[in-house]
Amino acid sequence: MYRKDQLVFYGNTGVCRVADVAPLPQQKDGRLYYTLIPLFSPFSETIHVSVSTRAFMRPVISAAEAKSYLDNISHISAEPFRSRDHKETANHYSEMLNTHDCMQYLQLMKSLYRKIEENARVGKHISQTEQRYLKQAEALLYGELAAALGKEPGEIRTEVQQRFAEEKQLA
Repeated sequence: MYRKDQLVFYGNTGVCRVADVAPLPQQKDGRLYYTLIPLFSPFSETIHVSVSTRAFMRPVISAAEAKSYLDNISHISAEPFRSRDHKETANHYSEMLNTHDCMQYLQLMKSLYRKIEENARVGKHISQTEQRYLKQAEALLYGELAAALGKEPGEIRTEVQQRFAEEKQLA
């Protein structure tokens, strides 16, 4: 069970602070609920989720793990995914996001950045589906690394972009 003020990674919401662990006032059954406050959401929202939920929830990664992900960006292999079937494309990226794993987020991002570069050479863009999944992976990754390292997501974005650019120059 998570405790009050602990940082958790919740589903596709990302990093949340556990504001409380208590029964909901309107519930008479006495079941415990987590009150979660998303850390980097542009909206002011509160999420109530049963302590016994099957929804994905885990502790935020450690600072050491976050640094390791950043330090190993150049070692991540990621080939662009290609399919003419929009449903297959969506399923591919959805499966990667649903792992809730920073390495998978980095692979998704790296593969789409490569695809953006390749497409730009021939005057094309990535699909809206790919753009949507890229934005979601970036938000989830930057949020978790920021929480782990005590930084803001924008700082992490800058650092990740710099590391991708450095890798590109070395290639």
